[in-house]
Amino acid sequence: MESLRNLPKTEQLFYVAKIIKDKSLALMKEKSAIEEFIKNQMEINKNVDEYISCLGNVDAVSDDKFYEYLTKMLAKFHNAHLGVRYKKEVENRKYLNQHLLCLNNKVYAICDEKLLEVKKIGDKPIEEICQQMTPFIFYETNEWLDVQLCKYLNMTTLYDILDIDYSFIELENGQKLKVDTTKDYFNFLKCFPPYDLTDDKPYNYYLIQPNIIKINYITCDNKLKSDIEKFFEEIKERIEKEDIKNYILDVRGNPGGNSEIILPLLHYLRGKNITGVTLTDNRVFSSGTWAVRYAKEILNTTLIGQPLGQGNIRFGQSSGKIELSDDLIICYLEKLFDFSDVFKKSGAIKPDIEVPLTIEDLQNKKDKTLATALEYIKNKNREKI
Repeated sequence: MESLRNLPKTEQLFYVAKIIKDKSLALMKEKSAIEEFIKNQMEINKNVDEYISCLGNVDAVSDDKFYEYLTKMLAKFHNAHLGVRYKKEVENRKYLNQHLLCLNNKVYAICDEKLLEVKKIGDKPIEEICQQMTPFIFYETNEWLDVQLCKYLNMTTLYDILDIDYSFIELENGQKLKVDTTKDYFNFLKCFPPYDLTDDKPYNYYLIQPNIIKINYITCDNKLKSDIEKFFEEIKERIEKEDIKNYILDVRGNPGGNSEIILPLLHYLRGKNITGVTLTDNRVFSSGTWAVRYAKEILNTTLIGQPLGQGNIRFGQSSGKIELSDDLIICYLEKLFDFSDVFKKSGAIKPDIEVPLTIEDLQNKKDKTLATALEYIKNKNREKI
């Protein structure tokens, strides 16, 4: 862990930026990154430098204000793996009891099990609030920005920084909802497909029709490594017993962890010549993205769903740490990943068959992505006959 403890705040900002820039430039050189990516990264670095120079001397500002400046600076790197931990923010963080979803540039409130569009929070239009929050959010693609906006619209952190009144929410029908706050985090996983998870576990499997196995792989958290490995062994036993010929690998909502956990299962499926598809959405991030890449490489899988939350080239593995004080620690990138050999187009990794997600689907818990996958497998099996 690098320490900048004894430096004034102005210098801390400068050296945090320098450490991240130096590391990213070294990684790009080491990996021989493509010219377009390097050019974009240099423009990002320039924007960060301009931001710091415009702030001037910030040595005398409060710790809360410094955290605000620091977060906004780090967000300018457009690297979703960067992070900042401020003890006071964590201790003071609360969540809105009126849960909000962000989808297709609109925000919806869960109200009496219905989803109603939000027009205002306090006296501000929701579009304006999202615009004000965006410069503080770490993201690389617009797909991941939607995911992070959902997170921050439900946390008090950015409302407090931006001095936004969040006591009332105004809905499309003119109804105003009073908002209370709680320390309890709401699990948004249950609002989005897959809807077939059981016992709140982020992984399970079951048979669809006689010969299709659906594998829900919604986490690769290294803490669950041994449990997931046992789960994969159960899948293998079931495949052997039932002579299963098709798989549906559902990685929607997988935020990452250990990229390698899934490899033995994928090699097994290939060895058994089991064919199928992989389901994706914008909540697939970090090592979840690796699961998609491995499935494409090893199984030549067909991707069905929505674009992923990350692009084909990005920084990752935020294991580097910069200590500014006991209460303030920065996590920064340690590796550069280039998937352009598998996914040719820049920007968010896109599925082979895109299935738009609509608010009506969420309202009715209708899983169009799964329906499209089943139809695809059915047609492929017909072709074999």
